[in-house]
Amino acid sequence: MTIFNEHFLSIMKKHIDQMKAGGVKEFTTVEIIKHYVGHYHADATNVHDSINANIGRFLAENTAALGIVEKASGQSVTDDMGHHSQTAVWELVHK
Repeated sequence: MTIFNEHFLSIMKKHIDQMKAGGVKEFTTVEIIKHYVGHYHADATNVHDSINANIGRFLAENTAALGIVEKASGQSVTDDMGHHSQTAVWELVHK
């Protein structure tokens, strides 16, 4: 369960649809966060309280509604400040 409610679904769907319209076939949780917020900074908190991790959990809990499948998890990434983090990779599925 995430901190987000069902209203967040339409927000994420809108951003995923925009990425899809731009030719994206797969994206990372970090990329969707950047698309939504405009930047990505690794949270300096535990994974339960992390906004970033909650977005990832939200994506995982709503794969069918969002038209995505998780392709990989725990992928190494660097945030906009050069800090190490991890991300999942999501693939768009045809509806």
